[in-house]
Amino acid sequence: MKQKQKELTQKELVTMVTSEGFESIFWQKLRLFRYDNPLISRKDVFYVLNEAYEKHYKKPRYKSYDAFRMAMKRRNS
Repeated sequence: MKQKQKELTQKELVTMVTSEGFESIFWQKLRLFRYDNPLISRKDVFYVLNEAYEKHYKKPRYKSYDAFRMAMKRRNS
């Protein structure tokens, strides 16, 4: 994955504060990352985003990938 892809804009970081925003950025980045690497997993993309969020806000957005999946499932059901 290219370094530029891993970098998030300030707007993206602010958007990720809400669970809906994090999910929206997740789907955008998944498409972008898979353009360069079709084999990248959803879990890998999640960790790139969650680590960027933690670096910026000094705490992770979600405790784990499973917590993120469950939050998406609750929101979308």
